[in-house]
Amino acid sequence: ISSLLKNILYPNIVKLSLSSPFGIGRFCIPFANPNFFAYFLNLSFVYFLYFTPKRHLGPIKFSFLLYLLFISGSRSGWIVFLITLSIWFVSGVFRFIRNGDTKQIRLILSSIPIGFVLIYMNFDTIMHSTRVKELVSAFTSNNFLAIASAYDRYNMNIDQWAFFYISPLIGLGPSKYFISFVIDNQFMLWTLRNGILGITIIVSGCFFLFYNLISKSRNNIFYRFGIFSYFVCISLFLLTGAYLDNYRLFFITSVYLASISNKVYKNHNYHNYYKTGLVKSI
Repeated sequence: ISSLLKNILYPNIVKLSLSSPFGIGRFCIPFANPNFFAYFLNLSFVYFLYFTPKRHLGPIKFSFLLYLLFISGSRSGWIVFLITLSIWFVSGVFRFIRNGDTKQIRLILSSIPIGFVLIYMNFDTIMHSTRVKELVSAFTSNNFLAIASAYDRYNMNIDQWAFFYISPLIGLGPSKYFISFVIDNQFMLWTLRNGILGITIIVSGCFFLFYNLISKSRNNIFYRFGIFSYFVCISLFLLTGAYLDNYRLFFITSVYLASISNKVYKNHNYHNYYKTGLVKSI
């Protein structure tokens, strides 16, 4: 498998993404930013994992998604993916303990050794990536500011926070364009633009939507884990960039969320009808 991938399917992409002198070649098509691409891949992973039939995310599609995520070079995307994957593992254990459902547990137990084998087969290729080396070094030294891009983002965000005191209550509004640097934090950008009142309304609205979906899915624990994973995925990404300022990502996020809401409400209505005896069978 490793030889097939390296020598036949993607030799040029591997050369671009892993073998450039500074490890900066990153795959991002069809987006202009590889981090945007990683955001899209992570949302798609959560959606297809929890809210579609399992055949829609089989081993081949999962492997391809994982490969695309890797060559995006997005370290925030890698970390978010590991967190959402961990939530999926926890959901499988929870379903086994609560309902005795072994299907997801069997899939987890079979996927772990396969994952280790694939990592072992491609270990040299993975560790050749400069971005992987920097991330491993940051974890081992417990200092993420040792990564140059993280250090630059941190300093830019700190510098831009001074604008908050110009208009803390209602924000800068249209004068946001006076801000001279990129702000890689959606929550900070919302606060600077809309002030305390604006960010309170935005966060409250998001929490209300999250709570409403969670409460409507009380009959489906798998949906609950999926909703939680979806919002965690978005929130973690928004801490590292203004992803929802991109109209395509905002549209994709909204479409996925609308589809999730539709499935949750259909499931909720079905159980309500079933309890009242209006639905006797599927």
